[in-house]
Order: sequence, then C-alpha cells, then structure tokens
Amino acid sequence: MLEAVIFDVDGTLLDTERIYMRAWKEAGRLAGYEISDEVLQKTRGLSVQAEIPIFQRACGADFPFDAVHRERSRLAEVWIPNERNLQKPGAAEVLTFLRERHIPMAVASATGLEKTKAHLDCAGLLPFFSAVVGGDMAVRKKPDPEPFLLAASLLGVKPAHCLVVEDSAPGVLSGHAAGMQVVLIPDLAPPDAETASLAMAVLDRLGQLPPLLETLL
Repeated sequence: MLEAVIFDVDGTLLDTERIYMRAWKEAGRLAGYEISDEVLQKTRGLSVQAEIPIFQRACGADFPFDAVHRERSRLAEVWIPNERNLQKPGAAEVLTFLRERHIPMAVASATGLEKTKAHLDCAGLLPFFSAVVGGDMAVRKKPDPEPFLLAASLLGVKPAHCLVVEDSAPGVLSGHAAGMQVVLIPDLAPPDAETASLAMAVLDRLGQLPPLLETLL
C-alpha cells in the first residue's frame, strides 16, 4: 500500500533543467568551450563527480570543470528566482491531491539542500513537503539508492511503501535500487528502453499522475 511519495525536483516538479542547460552553455562559452546538448543530456541527474569525466572526454582533459561549474551555478542562481513559471505544469495540483489525502511527501534532489529549499520556496511548493533531501546530505548520489532511502527514513516510512516520481535515468535507477515503485515522467529527452522497463509507469506529464495514484491508495 502506498504510504508516501518522494519526488525529484529539477525537471520533475520544477522547470529548471532548461535553465541549467542554458547556464552550462553560457559558462562554457565564457571559458572558450562549446558544450553540446548531447553532453548535457548524458550528465542530467548525475553527481558532480560523475559529471567530470564526461565533460573531459567531450571537451578535452584540460577542461576547467570546477571553474565552469561555479560559473554555471552562479548564472543559474541569478536566473532561477526571476523565472515566472518555475513549476512544471500540474505540480501544485498533484501535491494538493496528495496533501488532501494525507499522504506524506518528500523530495530527494541532486542539488544541495539550501538551493533545493530556496528553489521550491520560489515556486511556492516548499510547504507541501515533510522532508527535503539535498545532494549534499547523501554520501552516495543517484543512481545509488541512498538519497531515496534517506528520504524514506526521514518520513518514517518503509521503502517498499514509497513511490518515487522521477524524470531521469539516474533517478529511476536510484528509486528502483531503493526497493520503491517508480513513475517516470521524462523532461527533456525520452527514456531508453532499459530505464523505462524499471518504471511501473511512464507518463507524459504530471497531470496524469493523480488517476494512477488513486489505484495505489
């Protein structure tokens, strides 16, 4: 029986992935590098340490990852608060649906805790959540199950009774490895067959989630 729902944030609840991609490209340009969409798709949902070799293979061993990453983060933190529509369509409706049915909710994000909370607050979604897990709270990052297991622990719910809502392959792998059911709602790219096979459902948008949740409650 479903007792809690754990959401990813970037690309799932918040339309921030496109902002991060734009910030990566601009930060790379300022450093004299062209960062392709292909590279950015490969690194979505990964930890910073996992991103480094991907960027170095694509841009060269001398790619100044740390400096470019800092500039990317600075640009994103300037742009995100100025976005009028940070919420993904249907986000508030899904969260309200769950709150009305007294289902506890948490988030597990690769982004640091304070930034995650600030972004959710900007979007007006922070009050929905009983627990927030940032990327700096888990020793092992997605696709390791630790972030989702930590979120379940903070909620006081067994992993087998949690549902994960994700948009990326590392997140799906993480939720599945945690022993949770996973719903995949792709954001910027369709999933590969292996990723899709690990999800109990692949939806086009958040608005399709409430009817599925009704069958699990």
